[in-house]
Amino acid sequence: MNKTGKILLITATSFTVVALTGIILALNSLSGIKPISPEESKELIAKSLPINPKDQLTPKNAHPKAAALMTESFYWNCADDNSPFGNDNGADALSEFRIWRKKHPTEKPEIFIKELCEKFQAPFSDWNETTPERLNTIFGSKKSYAMTTGDDIIISVAFAQLMIEGKVDNSLKQLAFVAIGKEEAANTIERRGWVNPEERKQRLIKFRNVLQAAEEKN
Repeated sequence: MNKTGKILLITATSFTVVALTGIILALNSLSGIKPISPEESKELIAKSLPINPKDQLTPKNAHPKAAALMTESFYWNCADDNSPFGNDNGADALSEFRIWRKKHPTEKPEIFIKELCEKFQAPFSDWNETTPERLNTIFGSKKSYAMTTGDDIIISVAFAQLMIEGKVDNSLKQLAFVAIGKEEAANTIERRGWVNPEERKQRLIKFRNVLQAAEEKN
């Protein structure tokens, strides 16, 4: 067997994307395969090498399409309450969704959301209730915890799918837009006690803009 015919075994977690890109380009040159660009190599790596759920997601190891859209540092900061994953619900949803996704790569994320809400003892069915009157009614009942927990989980999972796959299911997008709309409501912001309401509103606008720009997965 000649050099170009040998199998090169690489443990993905031992190399950075840059190193893997160089290896791919070098092998293409040796074997006579039509060369691909560094950008195409990075895209190939992002699609073919699953992220270890134990690794922190960053612009360098997340899907390139997510990194291109999530350009502000707060998106990646789990210590920032105003990030998609900064609250406890969002952080837990991100961590558990990454594990779940490896086992259920083709299932709808809504299945996971329903399961996690039930696990958190926060089952909720009134996802589309967004009027101020209805929100006031919910906040005055036992449903308030379930609603805000569900909003946090839905927003987190939408961004988690984008970071992992570079796309967001259309149905999940719609759920996220409703959740963002509820979180933007003045009575929701007041009831949740945000220290900086204006920052919260601006962040939610940015959340929506990123998800609107994200490629849809049917």
